[in-house]
Formats: sequence, C-alpha cells, structure tokens
Amino acid sequence: AYSEYVYIHPNAVMHKIGDQITPEVGVLICAVLGNAVRWLRHVGNVSLGDTVALVGPGQQGLAAAAVAKCCGAGRVFLIGLSQDTKRLELAQEFGADQLIIADQEDAREVLARETGGRMADVVMDVTGSPTGAELALTLAGRGGTFVMPGIYKGHKVPLSLDYAVLKEIRMLGVFSHKFKAVQAAISLVQHTRYPFEKMITHRLPLEEAEKAIKLVAGEFPEENPIKVVLDPSMKA
Repeated sequence: AYSEYVYIHPNAVMHKIGDQITPEVGVLICAVLGNAVRWLRHVGNVSLGDTVALVGPGQQGLAAAAVAKCCGAGRVFLIGLSQDTKRLELAQEFGADQLIIADQEDAREVLARETGGRMADVVMDVTGSPTGAELALTLAGRGGTFVMPGIYKGHKVPLSLDYAVLKEIRMLGVFSHKFKAVQAAISLVQHTRYPFEKMITHRLPLEEAEKAIKLVAGEFPEENPIKVVLDPSMKA
C-alpha cells in the first residue's frame, strides 16, 4: 500500500495472524507461503514420500521447499545457479535436501542419479524464465506433475511436448492463492520452526519506496535481494 494507513473495504477478505507472527513475517503469508501451499499441495498434490524438484531459489522457491516438507515430501531438490549461492545455502534451513547448481552440473543427470532414474513426482518452476521452464519439464518422472506458476512476460517457451506425452506428465498452470491456502500458511508459520524472517533481506522506510522497487526489479544485482519490506516506522 506504500502508506502508514490503509482503507479496508467492508467486504475485503481478512485473515487474523495473531500476535506471535511479526508484521514482517506476516508480509510473507499470502503472496509467498499461501502461493506455495496452493501450488504444491492443493494443485500439485504433493504427498507423503514424493520427490519434489524446485527450479528457482528465490522467495517462492524457499517457501516451496518448506511447504513440500510439511506435506511429507521424501526428498526436495532445489535448482539454482552459481550466482544464487547464498540463497541455496539458506534453502537448507527451509527443508531442501539437495542443491543443484545448474550452470555447473547437469540437473537432469544429478536428479536421475539420485532417484535411480525415477526423477521427480512433482516439479515446479518459479524462475519466470523460459530456460527454467524448459529444464523443469525434463525433471518430471513418468506420471509426474509439472506445476507452472511462472509468468514468462509473453516469451515463448520451447517445451518438449513429446516428453510430456510419452511420460504422461500433468502440466498445470497456477496463479496466486486462495483463502484456504492462506489459512494453511498461517498455521504453517505458527506451528513450524522455519526461519522465515531470514527471507527478508532488505528493510527500507517509505521514503525509499522507489529504491525498494528497483531492488526487486534487479537494478542492484550486487544486493541480491530475496524479500524487500517497506517499514513506515523506519526513518530515512
């Protein structure tokens, strides 16, 4: 809202998070954790013992690792690039069992070796990159599910549809979260010990909202932000 006060419409959907969840972590509830719950559990149907492969170690990938583990996933693989070292290290605190550096090793070969050729039961691409989507599809095993929440900005994605057909892969497009997913996300924060506050890498006052937007847009690559928060109580 970029403000200290917000008008709430009488028909607005509200969620009570309680005093034990800080406002900063509360920022992650809907558009990060709620997304992950809906995409992986409610749509992707991650269940006990599943092998899950996540492409992209940003805030959505980190949240997805935690959600996958809470759903009972047996092994969670998180795929990133060498520039994502700090994010990948943090991912281990969110339940990722194995990290794959896609520009240093063949992600498909690693996954095949680690799963005995079975590959992943559920794959999700959260990079927003055509390359990420192309890779993600090839990580799904026979009868697997490929969840696609990424927005690719109009770019055409060269997916191997023959692979999807021959392996009988379900390809599911998803967007945003729903009420039940947010309620589940609140419960997840309340009843688990994942350090969600570590996802917040930058805190800025309202006066620096423009800088915050530029950080998120990647205009300061040396900063390597995960989640940027505007705090009205901070002084510029």
